[in-house]
Amino acid sequence: MDIATSIRGARVADHAQLQTLFEELDRLHREGAPWLLQRPDRDPRPLEWLKTLLASHNAALFVADVGVCVGLATVHLRDAPSFEMFIRQQHAVIDDLVVHPDWRRRGIARRLYEACEEWALERNASWVEVTLYEFNAEANDFYASVGFGTTMRKMRKPLAG
Repeated sequence: MDIATSIRGARVADHAQLQTLFEELDRLHREGAPWLLQRPDRDPRPLEWLKTLLASHNAALFVADVGVCVGLATVHLRDAPSFEMFIRQQHAVIDDLVVHPDWRRRGIARRLYEACEEWALERNASWVEVTLYEFNAEANDFYASVGFGTTMRKMRKPLAG
């Protein structure tokens, strides 16, 4: 029997549980991009960071709750560049989406994504975007499954040094 999962806005009281989920996401990124990311000496998301995020009208943090937080997603509104060629509009950016490994393959990531999309629609965002590392095949497959397509590529060339 599956445990009921609710998707809700995060609360300050969730901070410790969120730290565990963010660490899982950070570990995945550090392992996949060691040329870019390292384990920080300090907590990159202290309680004040969470309080600021939760107080923002231009951001949201959703959690998957089964009595404890087993997944999270953050989403932010962004303005189009202020260059004349760009149409004046806002879009939403999903910065983080992670589900604890023990809770994957149960539709939780999809429900977290849907909460982000609904939040963006309520704010009249023109689209939702996400930036993914190429090494993260699971995330690439997930976002393709909910309708995302590639609009541009960011490439890099390491320089000898």
